[in-house]
Amino acid sequence: MRILAAILKTDLFSTQGTQFDEIYEQLLREETGTKISKPLVYRCITALENEGYIKCDRSGYRHYYKTSLDQIANAISRRLQNIVEEKRATVTILKSELSRLEHAINGSVTELLDDIINRRCSTKRTRFVTGIKGVRRLFESDLCPEIKDGDVIRISLDWTTKSIDGIKDLIAIVCELLEKGTIIRVLLPADTLQNYELHQSLIQLHDTTDFPSTELVVKKRTHASLTYQTVVRNRQSMILVIGTNPTRAVYLHREAHPTLLDDAVVRFDEEFARGTPIDFRR
Repeated sequence: MRILAAILKTDLFSTQGTQFDEIYEQLLREETGTKISKPLVYRCITALENEGYIKCDRSGYRHYYKTSLDQIANAISRRLQNIVEEKRATVTILKSELSRLEHAINGSVTELLDDIINRRCSTKRTRFVTGIKGVRRLFESDLCPEIKDGDVIRISLDWTTKSIDGIKDLIAIVCELLEKGTIIRVLLPADTLQNYELHQSLIQLHDTTDFPSTELVVKKRTHASLTYQTVVRNRQSMILVIGTNPTRAVYLHREAHPTLLDDAVVRFDEEFARGTPIDFRR
């Protein structure tokens, strides 16, 4: 937050924005006698931009950073909304697990033993991972092997649009799914067209693939609210993101979480129906 405060202070005296050196000098003035790593400051500024606390003008040789109290307030509001969605998803998972346990406890001993045996032998158990690489492993080892021609895949992953690596991951996932003959629906953030790298990547994907337009439909939300952040296969299985800092996700199958799968699909379809199609010609 010290870096954000430094940007806000230096930006007050500029109509164009503030440069990195000005931000760094402001930090040195406030942290007298403290060594401050420039690479660390760069990383923090990038993180602030990705999270919407600041904007960066890259139209010229020099980059200018700008922010305002309204922009900071909006970013905090979005972050709080994300936290609420993450907590709701976690509560839903816990309720589903609790329901299974209560059913087993209230059932006969035979049913309880059968449930334990089936859960141990099942390859469709709930799995938790941390980190973007962990999410990628879930996709490759759990979701992908189940996918077959004609499956409907719903993708709503806001965190993939926050960095170049995340954008590459999203495009790679879409390409891999198209190769399997799936029907893909992608729901992107409302500010998608402001993300130059993402928009250009989508245009390139559209121009270099020969798949029918009905197989890949990409839309952006009409407002900032979130659905679940997921990759869902039909109503059978999904990867659900339950945390973004750091990224945490869980693989869920219909056998254990039918209500959660149905709710995720219904909410996605409602958002998707209201979404605005991406114009790849821009």
